[in-house]
Amino acid sequence: MTLAAAIIRAGLRGPLGPRFTVWGDVMEPRRYARLGVLLVSASLAVFIVTNTAFFRVQDIRVTGASRVPPHEIASLSGLSKGQHMFSFRSEDVKALVMRQPWVLSTTVSRRFPGVVEIAVTERTPVACVPYHNGFLTVDEEARVLDFSSGGKIPYPIISGWSPASAAAGDFVQSAGILSGIRCVLGASPAMRERISELAVEKDQSILLYLAGGLRVYFGQADAQAQKRFNVLESVLEDISNNKINALYVDLRYANPVIKTGK
Repeated sequence: MTLAAAIIRAGLRGPLGPRFTVWGDVMEPRRYARLGVLLVSASLAVFIVTNTAFFRVQDIRVTGASRVPPHEIASLSGLSKGQHMFSFRSEDVKALVMRQPWVLSTTVSRRFPGVVEIAVTERTPVACVPYHNGFLTVDEEARVLDFSSGGKIPYPIISGWSPASAAAGDFVQSAGILSGIRCVLGASPAMRERISELAVEKDQSILLYLAGGLRVYFGQADAQAQKRFNVLESVLEDISNNKINALYVDLRYANPVIKTGK
């Protein structure tokens, strides 16, 4: 064994103690010191992430909800104050909130420190459908939003068809109701406010009852529905301007027919 090898195996010593120690390989104490610092730092980081209020849910903020109380959305989310900010998946929270019939879409965001924001987009009701002793409110996708048993009906009523059973959150599959919804969607917002009822026949042809009692034979809710509504608005303007005593308007022909009375 050479002198150098013997010195390395024995370890060098200086005035302040060992400069290195040998365990199979030569390794400086500085490396162990750095490793210790890293371990302590990692442990501290884990403690901070898991135990400080910065990473705990302190507030659940709901935005965009008007028809559904924000506290109901927060309750549906399954979140609770005090739980860890990383203890839940955003997709799981979204799925829970989407169970509310009025909710069309939602996003879930984390806002540090301690805030979870749930942004909601609500569905828009377009019509009401008679059901038992009340009315179902439905949106453009024929989803049942709620049930009312009385009071003022704020949307056009689609009559002639009624689902056998329905509950909030269901999608109505009745062909006549779907035709009525398509008809409503072809009307402008101002025109919708003038429609009291859409009576849908078995052949899907539609008879409109406007506010004031005027009947309108509309035809079917096909690709020409919006065009016929534009024609109807012009006809109604002529009736008003010329003070015509109209009994009904028929839009099923190339030129609209106005039936007048004394």
